[in-house]
Amino acid sequence: MTAPVPTPEVTALAAGEDGSAPPRDRKDEELAEIIARVSSAFAIGAGSEEAVQTVVVSFACMQSNIAFPMEVQVRHVAEVLNHVGDAAMLVGLHDVQFWVQRRASKSAQPEAIHGAVVDVDVQATDVLAEIERAGIPTPTAYFRTLNGYKLVYAFAAAAAASVFEQIALRLTLALEGGDPASWNPSQGQRLPKCLKTTTSGVVTVNFTAHLANPVALAPVVEVVPFPRRLQRQLGAWSPSPADREQIREFLAQAGIPAPDEPGHALYAACPVSEEHDSKCCYVNVCEGGGVHVTCLGGHGGEGKKHWSERDLLLLAGGEAAAGNASFDLMRDLPVTWAAQQLFEHKLRDRPAPLRHAAFTAWMYDKALREAESPEAVDRVLSIYRQRLAGDPAFGPVHMYFSEVEQRLAYHDAAGRRYFVNCKESGPSTRSNLHECQSTAAWALVEEEQKDGTSEYVPGWVPTTSSLMNKSLMGQRSALRVLGVPAITRYDLPVAYVNDAWEVEAGTKAVTATLAFTFPPNTKEIPALEFFLDLFRAGRLPLATENDVRLFVACIAAPLLRDIGRGQLGIFWFIGPPGAGKDFLAEMAAAVWGATSPHPVRGSFDINVTNDQETKRSFAAAQGAVYARAKEAGKRLGMVETLIQVAGTSTLTARGMRENERSIPNSFVIVADSAEDLPDRREISRRTVMISVADMDDSISKGAVLEEVKRAAPGLLLNLQRLIESKKPEWYSGQTDTRSRLQIPVALSRLLDAVLPEVQGQDLSDIFEAMMEFVATPGAKEEGERERKKAISRGVKESLEMKTLPSYRMSLFIDQMKGIAGYRELFATFGDKARTLTMRIIRESGYAAVRTGKAPYLAVKIGNAEYAVKFTRCSRNFILVPVEDYEKQVLSSGKATSPPPATPTTQANTADTSAAPQATTRAPSDAPPSDTPTVFNDDELLNTEGPGSAKGGTP
Repeated sequence: MTAPVPTPEVTALAAGEDGSAPPRDRKDEELAEIIARVSSAFAIGAGSEEAVQTVVVSFACMQSNIAFPMEVQVRHVAEVLNHVGDAAMLVGLHDVQFWVQRRASKSAQPEAIHGAVVDVDVQATDVLAEIERAGIPTPTAYFRTLNGYKLVYAFAAAAAASVFEQIALRLTLALEGGDPASWNPSQGQRLPKCLKTTTSGVVTVNFTAHLANPVALAPVVEVVPFPRRLQRQLGAWSPSPADREQIREFLAQAGIPAPDEPGHALYAACPVSEEHDSKCCYVNVCEGGGVHVTCLGGHGGEGKKHWSERDLLLLAGGEAAAGNASFDLMRDLPVTWAAQQLFEHKLRDRPAPLRHAAFTAWMYDKALREAESPEAVDRVLSIYRQRLAGDPAFGPVHMYFSEVEQRLAYHDAAGRRYFVNCKESGPSTRSNLHECQSTAAWALVEEEQKDGTSEYVPGWVPTTSSLMNKSLMGQRSALRVLGVPAITRYDLPVAYVNDAWEVEAGTKAVTATLAFTFPPNTKEIPALEFFLDLFRAGRLPLATENDVRLFVACIAAPLLRDIGRGQLGIFWFIGPPGAGKDFLAEMAAAVWGATSPHPVRGSFDINVTNDQETKRSFAAAQGAVYARAKEAGKRLGMVETLIQVAGTSTLTARGMRENERSIPNSFVIVADSAEDLPDRREISRRTVMISVADMDDSISKGAVLEEVKRAAPGLLLNLQRLIESKKPEWYSGQTDTRSRLQIPVALSRLLDAVLPEVQGQDLSDIFEAMMEFVATPGAKEEGERERKKAISRGVKESLEMKTLPSYRMSLFIDQMKGIAGYRELFATFGDKARTLTMRIIRESGYAAVRTGKAPYLAVKIGNAEYAVKFTRCSRNFILVPVEDYEKQVLSSGKATSPPPATPTTQANTADTSAAPQATTRAPSDAPPSDTPTVFNDDELLNTEGPGSAKGGTP
């Protein structure tokens, strides 16, 4: 207030309910005398025409309810606080408090609020420098305390309680260590000089209040911006190196280059003024490389100016450059539950009251921006609260786009997830009212009245239908405008994943990861010991302790589904009918299902009826961690499906009346069969075989299952901690896997389990059939004909094709299928040239030939060794004795043999039987070189392997 000030008087005491004054004790009388004396000392002389700014400061003892207000000139606030403190200490008054308010009682609401006091519980070397760094107005006065310092702000006029709260809140949040009680109107503050009562006794506090700014602060929320330090903490990213280079170039052109090292440079010019009267512009470079500028010049009456990196980039490159390089809380973030969660996550290191206050302050600033008039601010805030709180009867709805299912979903008040049921055009503002009202589409919109006037009422923004349609497919710009986050949610435990809320660079859409959290009362149970105890008690139908360890690995494998996509493998239960294969498979899924507080489906069945049904089974697999392959050994097509699924990082899914989409392959495949594991290398290397044994019928499997389910949360908590005891790189960096998938190998080593050797399919019958075919007259003619054809083609064919006879695989199959006993053989291995060739390549050691580590595949047929080589893009094959191959090809002088390769059988074990065995072999006279051998330059371009021809005859 600005007016001539009469001699201040101590305001009359607050009256009781009967109109009488409340009783005073001795301390109240002494404080009243002090206030009267100090008030007289700082009174303006009678007849003075000077117009000064004044505020009301009230004083009270902490043990009393009576307060004594006095009117004080703003320029004398610091002196008054010092004098009252000195006088109170002199007469022995303890814990004298003050408010920049007019109040006669501590317990009653203030009659008028004339300022704010900010209490900071962090020590500072230079208080004014802290205020400057925080970017807040200079206080009227300040003084130090035992724990930090306090700032006293005097208002130029009495302020409403809501305005006081917003101003005090912003001032407190802007400073590290600000006390949340500072924006409580009833909170009194001790004087700079006082006798402070503590648990250890009375402590003398003797600090001095200093005047910093004799001009009162306008009681308007906008004079205190949203705290700069919170904006930095809530910002999604920093400008790129290229953006900062652009800023540096701009400053250099303006004649105020930024320092190369962290620090500041002082200039007499600034980004908007070529010359000031003195050096007053600070160009600052932070430790992280950030650049910002503060100029203390007059700027034609505008006063001090500050330019953040975004402001400088805006000057250097325009709105487009600045818009892509930074994230503006006020411009880019709508008020929805996503923004609330972003604040909670980014400010998680701060106390809950400060986090809530920061969001409240930001929401108020957003309302000031969006309101068409000051009177509409409360109405906009009402819209915001409705978005966050939802319908009073229905509760809050938190809509988001699920990254896993690629669908819109929402959480209810209990945290349960539901998918938004809507048409292909997107959510409807009628049938999906609650979901839509949780987005920024629900706003204060202009509505024309019947009398021609317009009024702002709650309603839908004009672009709502279009935005909802685009949000249905996860279009990032639509999600940003609506305030709908894109979320990856884990309803079940997962390792190495924590909650995270971020703002996506470029699109500025809010993204999040929601990890599963174990209840606080979950007691950890050692999983391996738990199941070993069950096994030793005869209550687990497994064959050996090693199978128990592999079973625990099966339960633990889904914990690695985030970092091991496509590498989780197949866990295959094998045992006699009725032994408990299904029981163990269901137990693993039940452990996971019993861990979630909400109903979830731990597993789903892989459907191999046809390709479309397989895709539908994956599309419906939401929330599951296990893919079940029941009776996998005898179901037609299941083995081939498992080979295709295990080892690939993504799967194709397609729901009913939906487009195809790719989903992450984060499933552990659980298969079972009474038959032995299929003797396929492609299955063996992907599979962990677990042997099942009969369990005593007197033991109730249901009781065992219930016991396991009760222990499930503790078991998974233990397994998660065990897994996270290793770094993620340990799982992805496994060596000596012998072609196995990495996660099963890592878990077996973590749990001290032993995995069997990878077994390839026995190809003896095929090689014998090939040998029998080669010996026929028709095959001999075929081999000579193919050799002559290769010679005529010159450099287009490989050396082997021109030197040795080769045979078309298709001719071999056609002729041999007609011989009794061979039709069934080709039905097993493949009756198409491409299929049979790939089977041989995959199930033998032919990979060494394709990579140039060996010149041929050595196969033992009877007592002799033969060289097998596929040529002409694997359409032809060569089968000759090893001696002939080495004599005619390797010893011809036209090709150099590769370094010797270690011979291995298909089963990776020694075998002395007479059955054919495939080995990759190099002759004994091969030179010791690390360079693979190739036969001609054209073959280097052939992806089918060094021995196949480039551009052969179709």
